Amino acid sequence: MKGLKDRYPNLHVYNVANNNINDISFMAGYELSSNTDATGQKYTSTITLEKPTQIGSRTYKILVPITSLNYEYQNGYYVGSPDPQADSLAVKATAPTNGTLAYEKFSGESLPLDGNSNDGIKYFTLNVTSATSLPDELDYQWNGAQGQFSGSGVIKINWTTPGQQGGGTSNPDVTELTRYGSVEKGSIIQATKHIYTYQKMMFNPKQRVTSYANKARVNRPMFKVLKIEKNSNGRVRFFVKDVTHTKTDGQTGYVTANTQYVLPAYYQSVPQQITVLAPAGVNAYQAKNLSGKVKHYRQGEVLQVKGIVDYQKTTRFELSDGSYVTANRNLVKFGKQPFAETIRLKQKVKVYRDANLTKLTSKKAVIKKGTKLTIQRLVYSNADDVSKKGTKRYLVNGGYITGNRYFRQVLTMK
Repeated sequence: MKGLKDRYPNLHVYNVANNNINDISFMAGYELSSNTDATGQKYTSTITLEKPTQIGSRTYKILVPITSLNYEYQNGYYVGSPDPQADSLAVKATAPTNGTLAYEKFSGESLPLDGNSNDGIKYFTLNVTSATSLPDELDYQWNGAQGQFSGSGVIKINWTTPGQQGGGTSNPDVTELTRYGSVEKGSIIQATKHIYTYQKMMFNPKQRVTSYANKARVNRPMFKVLKIEKNSNGRVRFFVKDVTHTKTDGQTGYVTANTQYVLPAYYQSVPQQITVLAPAGVNAYQAKNLSGKVKHYRQGEVLQVKGIVDYQKTTRFELSDGSYVTANRNLVKFGKQPFAETIRLKQKVKVYRDANLTKLTSKKAVIKKGTKLTIQRLVYSNADDVSKKGTKRYLVNGGYITGNRYFRQVLTMK
């Protein structure tokens, strides 16, 4: 259902009741009628938490895994717009058998579990006092989008012993490695295709933790390798921690070690030149620890490389002038990478405030067919959501527009 807005711009009604949907953000921008129905959803997710010690209590923040839309009535339809603070989403959890549960709002305010529904909830806060009496799951209900999106959810909890992340290597048939191929323990890897993280080393679809979509290179998910484990059958897995800086940041789990799906996030060899990929550009520094900024390079600029240096499980490129830049594959690329510099519109396009194209800059924010535009940046939608693919967008003077080739003709390249 991704990309519906581009493919079906005139859609007004959708019916996905009694399904397994926890996120309706794909319907942002649509004018929906009262016949829209996404009620009665059943959603199950799984998380991994570390058991508390025998002494004292411990509190865990568990992200509410539901994403809704804010619906406002306009000219006969309900118009869906993003609701990042969950202001229109009401959540009610059930007290667990073991431990106590409360809420934390996006504002930081704490609320008790009093049997009432509350909106603006970001976390369930679970407090436990024993390593032996722990809840296996949390149950909750939600209602949002003017009552058009509702359901019940279960968060299953996989408890691990401190010092034995992901189950550890207590299994005598599992050997822990310090290196596998070009990946070292403690280094950073990136996902190059769609992958999942799993609770255990032997992958079981029922034990999936998080789905990571096949993202545009600049937005690829990144992980720190905490352990490299090999079983008696010779199968190798990486036990990782998400370091993508999104809502999944800090989550742990097992991923494949197959180089068709994951690669070191940092280059380990020296090219003659690199191209800046990062939409915001990259900085050059005096030292390899990236201190002492000396220059900023914009997306599309080509830099001459003299060498590569190691720095704390990462690498830096030394440029021809002696300064250093990151060697992260998400931010730079070997060789010269062409970027569109100017385009001419083949159709009129709307202008938005964000790369997800959810909010127009104004009601009359339209650029006419035939207009010549200078591209400031190439970006992709859903940059902060690891579960969704991204779609090409251009930042031009005034806001963001679609990057769909149907709407534009490239005139010049950088």
